[in-house]
Amino acid sequence: MVTEPDDPYLWLEEVESARALEFAGTAGARTNEELRKRPEFAQIRDDVREVLDSRDRIAQIAVHGGHLYNFWQDAVNPRGLWRRTTWAEYRKPLPAWETVLDIDALARSEKENWVWKNAQCLPPHGDRCLLILSRGGGDAAVVREFDLLMRSFVTDGFSLPEAKSEVTWRDRDTVYVATDFGAGSLTDSGYPRVVKRWTRSTSLAQAVTVYEGQPTDVAVAAWVDHDISDGTTRISEGVRRSIAFYDGETFMLRAGTLVRLALPNDAAPQLVGPWLIVRLRTPWTVDGRTYAGGALIATHAQEFLDGKRSFEILFAPTPRTALQSWSATRNTIVLDVLDNVRSRILTLSPAGGGWHQHEIVLPSLGAASARPVDRYESDQVLITYQDFLTPPTLFMAAPLEPIERLKSMPAFFNTSAMTVQQLEATSRDGTR
Repeated sequence: MVTEPDDPYLWLEEVESARALEFAGTAGARTNEELRKRPEFAQIRDDVREVLDSRDRIAQIAVHGGHLYNFWQDAVNPRGLWRRTTWAEYRKPLPAWETVLDIDALARSEKENWVWKNAQCLPPHGDRCLLILSRGGGDAAVVREFDLLMRSFVTDGFSLPEAKSEVTWRDRDTVYVATDFGAGSLTDSGYPRVVKRWTRSTSLAQAVTVYEGQPTDVAVAAWVDHDISDGTTRISEGVRRSIAFYDGETFMLRAGTLVRLALPNDAAPQLVGPWLIVRLRTPWTVDGRTYAGGALIATHAQEFLDGKRSFEILFAPTPRTALQSWSATRNTIVLDVLDNVRSRILTLSPAGGGWHQHEIVLPSLGAASARPVDRYESDQVLITYQDFLTPPTLFMAAPLEPIERLKSMPAFFNTSAMTVQQLEATSRDGTR
């Protein structure tokens, strides 16, 4: 029998209760007051603000439909500007930007405390986006369809009221939506447990139910992959059921029926074109072969659905290496690997029945992360890199192409007399 711990502060777990909120407000105010009394407070605050508000910070970009989009906040636009430019302009020291949406102006005109959350644009190159805006920055948000050509919200377009929603484009006239549909549509955790397919020019009430999870689940959401590798758009789609934080089930829509992928519940699968890519949290033995926890494995999705269980190993961890993250470009899989606390960026491409590996060489002993420039059009990746002596720098690279430095933050201290070394101590048992 499991007994509850004798915890006098268990009431703090009720994060939205009046008692917990009052405690947090009082404790926060007391902490703030004590910090402000310290003589170094003002200098540290000003130094941090100088870095965070620097006009020289890197404008991170997302490429869509030939434009480079960026969300920018500063002292003049505290709520932010959603803006865009071209590659030619972005490579300049001071690019010219075109404002797509001014969140400060929108908040004033609509008398709402809008906080930008995200933009989900129709893949691969559609002219519509679903903008996610919250009131005050909370988890619940509204969803509104936006026209990139007209730079305005779409009249009678897809729109959801404030809720904890998940919405995913299927095509220009169809979205999958998981939201608060009314009584019984949320999990005990307060997230959606029902996924529906919603067609343009119909009401949300007319959306067709695709999947219902259990009240005890964390959440459910739809997923869609758009594959244009052969010149046409092929859609793979399904549902992800999150049973617990690390456990869930993934379903794929096949001939009108959701088919559960026979994978461990703690695995993280993703469809990328014809490939099923699976990241394992724990060891998995299937068809007489064991794949290590922490590995990334791949197989043809169609063969997997037909019952084949043979995987190629894209990454296998070692005592000193771990996979930080992975992503996909048009023709490659990109790995962010931590190797003896040093970042490495690897690209893998299908070749001759296997996978060819290429490493993008980074400057030094630093930390890096990579993401696709445009998954549907190229194999280029954007790499954000920094080390102890190098300020955050944005590079662009691709397999077999020279790495290109695009942007860099200014150095905020003099590093000319400094060097970086990685040294190791060896214990008596030989462990380093």
